[in-house]
Amino acid sequence: MSLTAEQADRILRLFHVPSLTADQRIGARCAWCTIPLTGHTGQVGLGGAGAWTPHACTDCYDTRRTWLDTYYRWLDHTRTCRACRRADRCLTSLGHRVLYLAALRQLGRPLGDCPTCRHPIQPGDRFEPLLSDGRSGMIFGHTHTGPCPEARVNRHP
Repeated sequence: MSLTAEQADRILRLFHVPSLTADQRIGARCAWCTIPLTGHTGQVGLGGAGAWTPHACTDCYDTRRTWLDTYYRWLDHTRTCRACRRADRCLTSLGHRVLYLAALRQLGRPLGDCPTCRHPIQPGDRFEPLLSDGRSGMIFGHTHTGPCPEARVNRHP
């Protein structure tokens, strides 16, 4: 499922706008890094209507867009690759993972917990993207590939 530019924009606008201050709600400050948005700073509209018209600076928007694009490219690959489906090593998947981790680092986001073993996924673990529906929107998660690392599974009853 590759994303079109329009689909990526819609996801970022719908699911990745945090709680906003009054200045962020009217587009005077970036929705993510809170810098003032003026005619000299690039800005991207994040939708909205009336008094709720958040905007982002182009740096924040581009970083999130890169994160989302790399996540979906990797997800697409893992869903169709025979080696990935068998939890074998795959150089293409590794390439996607490297690009994704770089984008994630730029955002300062953790990988989160594996839904199977409920332990934090570490960058050195073997894992893949796992997209699921949550109560308030899409969850861009991850899961270990193959069995979860034994040491982690045994730490919690």
